[in-house]
Amino acid sequence: MKSKNTICVGPSSQHHGEAKIFNFTCDVLKLNSNVKIIDHTKLKNRTISHIISLLILIFNYPVADYIYLSIPRRKYLLSLYLLILLCMKYSPFSKVRGKVLFHVHGYELATAYSGFMSNLLLRIYESAIDTTIISADELKYGSLPSVRVNYEILPNAVEIELSDISQVDMSDYYAFVSFPSFNKRLDKVIKIFEGHPDENLVVIGWKQDDVKKIYGRNFKIPENIVFKGRLDQSHTLAYIRSAIGLIADSEIEAMPLIIAEAILLKTPCYLGSATGYQYYLSNFPSIMRIDQIFLCTPSPENIIKSYEMGKNNFSKKKYVSRLLQIFNE
Repeated sequence: MKSKNTICVGPSSQHHGEAKIFNFTCDVLKLNSNVKIIDHTKLKNRTISHIISLLILIFNYPVADYIYLSIPRRKYLLSLYLLILLCMKYSPFSKVRGKVLFHVHGYELATAYSGFMSNLLLRIYESAIDTTIISADELKYGSLPSVRVNYEILPNAVEIELSDISQVDMSDYYAFVSFPSFNKRLDKVIKIFEGHPDENLVVIGWKQDDVKKIYGRNFKIPENIVFKGRLDQSHTLAYIRSAIGLIADSEIEAMPLIIAEAILLKTPCYLGSATGYQYYLSNFPSIMRIDQIFLCTPSPENIIKSYEMGKNNFSKKKYVSRLLQIFNE
């Protein structure tokens, strides 16, 4: 296989699902390419970091054979990236025309636009992007506009080595895992546990100060809420594995990787109504809605069934195989 010069643009420096998949994809592409990684989240000032990333991309794209772009989160920065790619597509001097792999991390990021932005994205989807990956079989849960795009559905790749997971000294608790953000709706989850003082919630990724900053200094935190702050991957997975259940109730989600990890750790999940949760709720019997917490517990048979389905659906081998097929078409 001929070696290619590949530019990968994405969030390699952040501890969230998109970054894990981006880093893994870059590692795969390194097997057959000379890879240059542009991290669009490297600086604390994200706007400046994105602009610098754009300039680096513009400077490097004439010598690139391929571009793998993990979609940025901010809408206006997304439009800048796509306009640059549109110019690349039709530039007579560009070698990467028709060789842009655009990775959308979930249905909502592909459709959550309106007005001018929506029309702009539709035109670019149709003309600038030859293959678009969507991280989950989410198209059936909403109607994507009718555009001439080769959509490729690839569930996120997950692989867990149980021997690498730490041990925890707690039991009889539920887990909540995210980075601090108003979108994660931790306040609503805390309110649920405030009404059930005998149930414990372990919050990973947050400190009490984060709650006060986001929800106000007067926000009440019950005694049955325990904050662990940011933990490494081994300890995070350990708390998920030992939990009664994992809780997530974000306002907006793509395809949260943490739910796939919980499935492979045989931990039930209680999820909210965000679009990205529907894939899990509709396909895995150990996944329940958040209003069923304290009321219903998945049977051991359903937990094992979800685990076996997860091993197949989230296979890294499948992800690698299809990714390289797309890459070399």
